[in-house]
Amino acid sequence: MKTFTKFCAALLPHEVTYLLQVQQFEDVDRLNILKAIDRNLGSSAPDFDPKIDKRKYSHLKNWIEKRLAEIDVDMSLRWLLSLEEAIRTDQITAKQEKQLLRSISKWDASSFYFVKWYEVLNVFREDLLIRLRYDEVEILDQVLADNKKPYERSIETDREIQKFTREIVEQYKDLHGETKKHIKSLTATFKDDMLDGYNRFKAFVRLIFIGFNYRDFDFLKPHFDLFDEMLQSGWGYSKRILLNYYSNRLLLHSRFGEYEEAEYYGYLSIKVVNQDYLMYLNNLAAILLRNGKYEEAFSILQEGSKNAKESTNHHNKIGYVAFYVETLNRMGRFLNAENYAAVFLRLYEEKIFKYRWHVFFTTY
Repeated sequence: MKTFTKFCAALLPHEVTYLLQVQQFEDVDRLNILKAIDRNLGSSAPDFDPKIDKRKYSHLKNWIEKRLAEIDVDMSLRWLLSLEEAIRTDQITAKQEKQLLRSISKWDASSFYFVKWYEVLNVFREDLLIRLRYDEVEILDQVLADNKKPYERSIETDREIQKFTREIVEQYKDLHGETKKHIKSLTATFKDDMLDGYNRFKAFVRLIFIGFNYRDFDFLKPHFDLFDEMLQSGWGYSKRILLNYYSNRLLLHSRFGEYEEAEYYGYLSIKVVNQDYLMYLNNLAAILLRNGKYEEAFSILQEGSKNAKESTNHHNKIGYVAFYVETLNRMGRFLNAENYAAVFLRLYEEKIFKYRWHVFFTTY
């Protein structure tokens, strides 16, 4: 039961919502366990029924892992990348070939990583042609032709988003520029259910960045509502994307003074450590300080200390130190705060002045 409890502790609300939607259990016990998981989300003392056969808990765990793996877009990307490597290095197996050919009936222009899928099919076609496998080449020729225009559209959309991204980041960096003019185009991209999911997701993230630049989140509310519905349906699922969404929800709620909601989503965003963990941790620390929960802020910052030391992202590293020093000050540990900041300044003076001197010296 300990293994199952630990497994459930890492599940995220949108994962459980999706699982409840797709389950078709005839076994009442399995359904009750799944409902108990939903009921106990965030609980430190889950109340699973000990009378239920433990094998059913094990079976349900396997079922959950399988169902989530089936829709995990990051797993599908890793699968495509592994296939591309296998093709280019002449190591693709018959099983892999069958899987790739079967994907033709499952993937389309709206699939999350449609662009990479199309490109892998193109590499596969070239490999089959030189091996004189005309039947498969004929199939792939038709698929590639049918999807050529959607592919070109996705590529052009990606270029447009890259252009917008440069302008948005420059505005954040230099505090000048006009990027609200891109809201209409990015909104259309985000809402286009005929477009690949990756471009739609990138458009959503850029819209949030524009809102952050202008300190204006009002126009984002309907976008967040739509994105939440999409995630509940299993669209664009991966833990990485869910964690990113939760951290962005923190920002949304904090802008509207909804600090308890912001704290809730902040804790969800750090349930799993990934590349953006330190940024999410910093966002949560800011909310905890705002809510007067200094001990909690200190606790999570200590948990993230190893990640902060190893991080090569100086923007997030400096932010972490600033929040750590601020937390020590709020706790009345002024000497500790001064010493910690002084050591960091001595080690990273150049990076501090290059990236976030205003944030660092506000607390030091």
